[in-house]
Amino acid sequence: MLINVGKLEVRTSSLITLLNSLNQRLGKGESEAIALGIQLNADYVLGDLNPKVR
Repeated sequence: MLINVGKLEVRTSSLITLLNSLNQRLGKGESEAIALGIQLNADYVLGDLNPKVR
């Protein structure tokens, strides 16, 4: 697996206020991805935009 050979890293965002705000309109995964992208000054954030049943 990619994570086992150091090609993938799991991280969480420390931008709690932003996460809480995003969580009001988005799912937890989408909120975390956007907040982490902002925190890391990422050029892009990829996501699955297909609607899910909650």
